[in-house]
Amino acid sequence: MRGTPCREVDTLVGDPTGQDPGDRIGLCRAGGSVELGPFVLDDVIGEGTTARVFRARRSGDGEVVAIKMFREELLSQRELLSRFEAEVTLLTRLDHPHILPCLARGDRQGVPWFATSYAPRGSLADRILEEGAVPMSQMIDYGMELLDALVYLHHLGIVHRDVKPENVLLDASDVAILADFGIAKDPDHRSTQIGTVMGTPSFMAPEQYEDPRIATPASDLFALGTTLFVGLTCRSGMILLVEHLRGEALAALPLDIRRILERATSPREGDRYRCAEEMADALACLA
Repeated sequence: MRGTPCREVDTLVGDPTGQDPGDRIGLCRAGGSVELGPFVLDDVIGEGTTARVFRARRSGDGEVVAIKMFREELLSQRELLSRFEAEVTLLTRLDHPHILPCLARGDRQGVPWFATSYAPRGSLADRILEEGAVPMSQMIDYGMELLDALVYLHHLGIVHRDVKPENVLLDASDVAILADFGIAKDPDHRSTQIGTVMGTPSFMAPEQYEDPRIATPASDLFALGTTLFVGLTCRSGMILLVEHLRGEALAALPLDIRRILERATSPREGDRYRCAEEMADALACLA
């Protein structure tokens, strides 16, 4: 049964048109086929600020993949290009069942791209928008899977900095996969400039909003707690940042999950869980 659609979830990616009059390398034209390495592009399935996402097929076996390609018109923006390339490099280093893998990388006429697994169920944001609030048992499963990914990342010194429903993909088995490492804080790549806001405001911990350079694993736990809240309630994560609304919103949840989310989304970094393992232990008690 499908629930009441949710319209409060913050959406990053707009509706793709599949056409772009300014495209000079023929990726969005109607008709014909475009090859990228061993892949043949099918259609545009997402549009972001710095990249497009295509559905594609591998020529040899027909496997469906997703290809993320930098926007050609932004090639002169060196910082954006550097961050895109850093994301690709980071993904090639990561190997975890709940993190989107990089299958291949390359460039077309100087425009970089990389291929990843395809998520046929779309994102958690898609599910919330289409079906409404997620049942608690399912949301807890997603939370445990994402915490497993965060444990892995944080042990490597990596902070994702943009955990939110749009960046949680659901695979064919309805397993949560953490995606979009475009603004991840990576000790091997430092490019965040002073005064730059990095993240999605309604999922950002206060310390990250003030200075993304000092985002910590606790900042990711804040974002994950907010993601769980949005999934369970179908309400905007911004509510948790408004003191006089926060208490009422959390009070509507069952006591056990409420206590976990109260701690995970505390405005004070020191009041949150000390690490992803600790939050996972708390959430596991509800599974």
